[in-house]
Amino acid sequence: LAVDLSEIGGALALAAALFAAASVGKLIGAGLPAALLTTPHTGLVIGLSMIPRAEIFLIIMLHGLTQNAVSEQLYTAAVLVCLATSTLAPIAVRGLLLKQPRDTHTA
Repeated sequence: LAVDLSEIGGALALAAALFAAASVGKLIGAGLPAALLTTPHTGLVIGLSMIPRAEIFLIIMLHGLTQNAVSEQLYTAAVLVCLATSTLAPIAVRGLLLKQPRDTHTA
């Protein structure tokens, strides 16, 4: 991942802020419209499902790092955000899906 491990401590606060912004953005941008068109539970599941981000985000950030347009600390924060969103969101979605009542009607 090309992460300088000495940057992790300094990148944690920035990663937390980026994680919050990324999560809220996906919940509002994808989850809210879905909730308005379906149910709040479905909107939350869709919003949470959209939170994970990884390959394109990391490719762009790595390119920025190699071009000296992105600092080591910002790149490290981006990697931490990718790790967090790619692990925590699926866990949350699974929990919501397990709580969702099953449709008893079959097609």
